[in-house]
Parts: sequence; structure tokens; C-alpha cells
Amino acid sequence: MTTQLEGPAMRLSPTSTRRWFEVAVVSFSALQMFSCGLFRSEAENEQDELLVKVEQGISCGVERWAVKTGTDLDVGSVNMTPQDSAIATLVGFARPGSLPPNHRVSQELQVYRLTDITLTIYKLESDSDYHLVLSDGGQTMIAEIPHPSCVGVPSPFLPGIQAARATFDGRYTATTFFQMANVTATVIGAGFFDFFHGQTGVAPNAFELHAVLGICFEAGCQIPGTNDFSIEIIPDAQTLPAPGSVDYAIVTAVTSGNPQPLSLDVSDLPDGVTAVFDPALINSGDSSTLTLTATGDATLGTVAFTVTGTGPSASHSTSAMVTVTMDASRAGSRP
Repeated sequence: MTTQLEGPAMRLSPTSTRRWFEVAVVSFSALQMFSCGLFRSEAENEQDELLVKVEQGISCGVERWAVKTGTDLDVGSVNMTPQDSAIATLVGFARPGSLPPNHRVSQELQVYRLTDITLTIYKLESDSDYHLVLSDGGQTMIAEIPHPSCVGVPSPFLPGIQAARATFDGRYTATTFFQMANVTATVIGAGFFDFFHGQTGVAPNAFELHAVLGICFEAGCQIPGTNDFSIEIIPDAQTLPAPGSVDYAIVTAVTSGNPQPLSLDVSDLPDGVTAVFDPALINSGDSSTLTLTATGDATLGTVAFTVTGTGPSASHSTSAMVTVTMDASRAGSRP
């Protein structure tokens, strides 16, 4: 018995017919998988997000968009004071099991500052974001600057987004193709966990700075429009007899913008050593005296301690050494 398809010349045995059908099914399945995106290129995956057109030439994203742009239900709990961090720290955060569309997980309740990292490449995405790939020389992560028209007016992120976008536009022209920058930059942005969708430069945990709230270029730059300061401990090492006291000078300076009130705190002191600031509240640009006092049974040895100054616009820390030694007059009295 034979199967006739198209006239007398098209005669196939049952075995041939079965093989022809199997090839057809496999080919159709491959076509379906391709059309469903299983074999999409990275560029196609990056364009896969749902979009909403808000005005001519500007489309905005939908996926966790409230969290990305600061109009979510938890934005009032975000600490807007930038916390100094590093790419290695941010990409090491544990990825949550789920990402709520209108709420934040704990790491998304903080604005972070990355200082003197490398902006490697950038592009304009279909949701009107500027997609920036940041590197520390070993690892990469993404930072994104939304289009201000995609950000709701109530968002506390909006002024920073507008400033960051203007600063970037003053130096680069983003297009829909990646361009190379390879420039040292400092970036401030809110923490955000994205979904994986084939993004270029994505961190292992898909943690990003989204939205970017400030950016500047070149080593040691200061982000325009922000109040910032430096903090230093003088001297950077002293010997503290137990019992006894020593004084350190805490010196601050305004590095950009205007002075701001700072609260001072100290951590990592040895057991038996206490600290007092005089005064504990200063304005950036002013100084304070830190007095460390050791009891007679304080832990002996050398440790590094940390002093942190925290203001409304920034927080910075610095470290110094203290060596606790036994008071010579009591050298024979301790076990």
C-alpha cells in the first residue's frame, strides 16, 4: 500500500510518510519556540517589556514601574541619604524569592553611592530609560536613568532623575545601540531588584541602581546640586593607657553644596573603652573632639575603630587605630 500526495510521481511508503511527518512536527515546534522567544537574541529580550506610550516618541515601562520611579506604596520609607557602597557589596545581596509590584524589599529602602567606578557602555532603551553598565574591574551591574516624563510628579526621585538625565545629556547622546564610554564616574541611585530578561551587564542577583538620582564624571567628581562633606580623624593612631584617656580631632569639610547638620557616632571600640564627642552634633565644615576612655580592665591590643557622620544628604565614615596598653604604674596589678 502506498500514500499518494500529488499525482503519480508523489508516492511514499508508510515508513517515508512517517519520517516526513516527524520532520514536519519538529520543524513546526522549532518555529513555535523561536516565535515564543526561546531563541531570542539578547537585544530582543531587552525589548520584551510591556510599554505605555505617554507622549510622542516617549514610551514608559510597566513592570514594577512604581518601584523603579518612586511612586510605590513604600517610597516614604526609603532612606534618601546616600550610603557609600561598592559594586561587590550590592551584587552580593541575596535575591528575594518574590518581587512585589508596588512594594519594596529591604535592600530597596536605601539610596546608594558608588564612587569612582567605571561607566563602560550605555544605550537608550525602548522604555525611554538610559541603560548604564557599571564596572569595578571585576563585576558589573546596571544603573538606569528614567525619562522624567515617565515619573509621577509626587515621586521624591523626580528632582534627582531630572538632574541626572540633564547631566548625562550634557556629555553623551544615547541611542538605541550600545556606545562605549569607559569613563570614571560616581553614581547615586535607589536600590532595585529587576527580573532577569537578558539584560547586558546584569548583576548575578539582578540588583540595580534604579532610578539614578545623580551622576558625575571623572575621578573624584562631586555630583552637582548635592550637599556633601568629608570627614577625617586626626591623628590616625594613638596609644591609650588603661586606665586613661586620649583625644582625637574629628574634622569635617563641605565638599559640595551647603553645610548640613551632622550626627557623629563611633563603632568597633575594644571592650572597656568608651567614647564621648564634644559636641556630638555639628555642621559639616566644623570639628569635634572625640575622647576615648579605657577602664583598668579594658581589653589590651590594637584595633581599628570607625567614626560615622550622618546628615540629611550624605553619610560618610572614616577609621583610625587605637592601641590599648597597661598603665605602667599598674603593670604588676593585672593578671
